[in-house]
Amino acid sequence: MSNSKTRNEASAPISGALNTVWHGAFAFVAGPGGVEVLVPEVDMHAYYTGAWGPGLEQLLPGKRYRLSGVKKGDGTAEFRQDENVYVRGPLAEQYDRFVRCSWEPLLPKRVWTLQRMKVEKSYFAKPIPSGVQIPDRIGGVQVLSFDFDDLSSLSVLETSGGAEGERKLRWQPLPEPSQVAAKGQPRCVVNLHIFADPPHRFEGRMASMNYEHPVTAFAELMRLTQVPELRLRLRQGDRPVRLLDANVPQGLPKSELMNLAESGLLRGDGMAAVGAGAWLLRSDGAKQATDTKGRSHDSRRAFLGRVGAFTLGGMALSQVAFGQVHPFDCAPIIIDPSAPHPPPPPPAP
Repeated sequence: MSNSKTRNEASAPISGALNTVWHGAFAFVAGPGGVEVLVPEVDMHAYYTGAWGPGLEQLLPGKRYRLSGVKKGDGTAEFRQDENVYVRGPLAEQYDRFVRCSWEPLLPKRVWTLQRMKVEKSYFAKPIPSGVQIPDRIGGVQVLSFDFDDLSSLSVLETSGGAEGERKLRWQPLPEPSQVAAKGQPRCVVNLHIFADPPHRFEGRMASMNYEHPVTAFAELMRLTQVPELRLRLRQGDRPVRLLDANVPQGLPKSELMNLAESGLLRGDGMAAVGAGAWLLRSDGAKQATDTKGRSHDSRRAFLGRVGAFTLGGMALSQVAFGQVHPFDCAPIIIDPSAPHPPPPPPAP
């Protein structure tokens, strides 16, 4: 009896939650059948997916990707309008010319907007087109969460729409070590990361790209819409305030929220590749390395902590430590094509 019970427990499907973590410049197109994800072609971007760590797999031009093995949500999960750039209106004609690859519509159970920064309206060239909503904070990472009934059924499939069919990517959906289901409770948490941002930092002579590149990435996103005239405008010295991500999905380490450049996943130099360290902003704005316990390598220890809050000019500001070498990350936009694009205002008499 006990042996039979043990065999049944071992063969029972493991259920749980899958967090898909989207880092960088994506266009999330909301529709009645779910959220289609368009990935624009952007100079100096790298496109990868997989688990956090070695073995990321490149997303190829002209391919369509599908997430298999997840349960559909009930359609009530939405992106926060107060933390994302919203564009209401149809996609641009022939928008697919500017798309590198795409993902079939997803219907998540829940959506999080993370790695948020406070932004100013002055960062955008005026006038702001009608139908576009610019909030005072924008997130660089979106997390779309799903339930699944069988861990072994999770996969990412790739197709080009031809006769060759679908190809299964190498991604192995392994549970987070701290989230493995307890005995008798077959439920776990799995994380899948998708990147569309620069693979390396802009330093030295390339430092100005920390401001120029996000402008280019935003312009490529807006080319997918019918309001490509909306431009991001950044100047040297612009530095948005980072906000603390207090509400993070279960089983998703905060160290896995950083962008591709800061993660070190493609460099192999150990810089935070597997949580080996992070960069912090000191109170004087300089960069500073820390070890895995958040201890500063700077003997003066003039740092703010791995994740914490500090006061500037009498105002309490929150700061996220991970991914903080340059002030602006490439951020996504949300497109609602079901809403008609408002007509331009009549000219002044």
